[in-house]
Amino acid sequence: MEYVGGQGLKALYIKGLPRFDLPQDRHRLILLGDVHGHWKFAKHVCKQLLTPSHDIATFIQLGDFGWKSDYENFLKTLPNNCDLNNVKILPGNHDDYDYLENNTDIKDHILSPFGVLRFKEQVFYVSGAKSEQDDIEGKLKWQAKRKKKAYWEQEEISESHHQEIITMWESLKPQIMLSHCGPNSIGTKICDSLGIKGRLQDTQTGALFDKLLTIHEPQYWYMGHYHASRYLKEGKCTFRVLGVNEYCFHDIKAS
Repeated sequence: MEYVGGQGLKALYIKGLPRFDLPQDRHRLILLGDVHGHWKFAKHVCKQLLTPSHDIATFIQLGDFGWKSDYENFLKTLPNNCDLNNVKILPGNHDDYDYLENNTDIKDHILSPFGVLRFKEQVFYVSGAKSEQDDIEGKLKWQAKRKKKAYWEQEEISESHHQEIITMWESLKPQIMLSHCGPNSIGTKICDSLGIKGRLQDTQTGALFDKLLTIHEPQYWYMGHYHASRYLKEGKCTFRVLGVNEYCFHDIKAS
């Protein structure tokens, strides 16, 4: 079951977000698309939906959260009654990897580079994505001008992890997949639907995801990256693309 939330910065001013009762054997995934520094919206979602008085839930932001100060502001300003153990970020291609990998305060909140959230319905995740070449060039120019790093090679998951990911995927056959970008085949269709045909370059991560689909099709695949809100049904899998500051719920069997 999925419930679609609001999209856009105007949602910052919503006094209350929709709440739904859950049976005791269910757990709610609160999934949020790209943030790009708008950490106050992520805070608002957590404040409304991730407190002990509400249903048991895990908040997962699907990449491109922002830079060092954005993570710090987000975590430090969450209300005391928010369960920080259930606040997670899956890095994308616009995240500060030096900060994420070297700061102990945020380490427990990062899902990287890949793994499984073990509920009765297993949730598989893979972090990272490759920036477009012009985006990489822009990042390199920016960091040369500002003397501040803006591009990391580990933005895209290393090929050295591919075989382990494939082996785990084949063994577990998860029903839910979380990632920042999608398979190349799906990314192409998303861009076509946005009228930017040919804009997206094929990537190693996208090719890996296409290979995973030939082995096993999950029931649901959630992603951000494309700055658009889309549903696509391919074979047995429903692909849900979350836009910037768009959130949704997915209720799963907890035990």
